[in-house]
Amino acid sequence: MKGGWLLSRLGATRTMAGNNELRRWRGLRGARHHRIGRSPLIVRDGVVMDSRLAMQVTVGDYFAQHRAGHEGECVLQVVDAATETVRRHNLILAMMEADGVLLVRHPKTQTMYSSGWRPASVNACTAGAAVKSTHITGEGGDLYDPEGKLDAWCLMHQDKLQEVGLWLEDPQSTVRWCHLDRKQRANRIFKIK
Repeated sequence: MKGGWLLSRLGATRTMAGNNELRRWRGLRGARHHRIGRSPLIVRDGVVMDSRLAMQVTVGDYFAQHRAGHEGECVLQVVDAATETVRRHNLILAMMEADGVLLVRHPKTQTMYSSGWRPASVNACTAGAAVKSTHITGEGGDLYDPEGKLDAWCLMHQDKLQEVGLWLEDPQSTVRWCHLDRKQRANRIFKIK
């Protein structure tokens, strides 16, 4: 298998080829595709994905908006966190898609993300952003949700959020996007104060 990836059904873990191979597969140099035998699973940006699903996100998608000009803030720790976040976002998107939720690409980003990673300097200028936003650490992202269908699904399926390990920002605060992150809180649905 190329790069010595250890694969599981839930995602790629580490490479035996070293950090350069890890960074390349994690999407910092663009999307890479590698089909695993005859399986519908593919490795893309270091995340195992099911090629039968219509809409999925990549680590490249997550970093696309703000990577240029902020490479110094995009450290390996953030990339690792983002890879896990993207893996969980894909799991929940697959569950939504299986339940018939229509997933739509954002017209500006051409991905499911309205907002992925944000450098601290960009986050400081973003209206309504939390000072310690999970966007900065790679632990959260905003999925495009123009009609509130993703938020509605999440509210009805909090058990699935728990299963995947995601928390939902209160939909009243996220009009046209669905914020899902990995920061553990007392309540599965949270409101930024």
